[in-house]
Amino acid sequence: MYKYDFSSNKADLEEVVFLLTLNRQKLTERIIIGKTSEVRLRLERNMGVVLYDSTSQIGQLLINFDSDPHQRLERQRNISRR
Repeated sequence: MYKYDFSSNKADLEEVVFLLTLNRQKLTERIIIGKTSEVRLRLERNMGVVLYDSTSQIGQLLINFDSDPHQRLERQRNISRR
């Protein structure tokens, strides 16, 4: 059983968090985005309402990050303005 540490210096722990977990045996990565308490519930009991929960092969986050067409178009606009 894994233990997860959700520590914060702020009093409000209901902030939105981005969690990336890696499973080296299965070669997968899991991304969960949501409120801290909901992400904890999703990890521990597979419950909780989160904004995003996805499991994919390790590296897909980085591979797909640059393939966002809107981001690429915005980058091209910024380069052409120089």
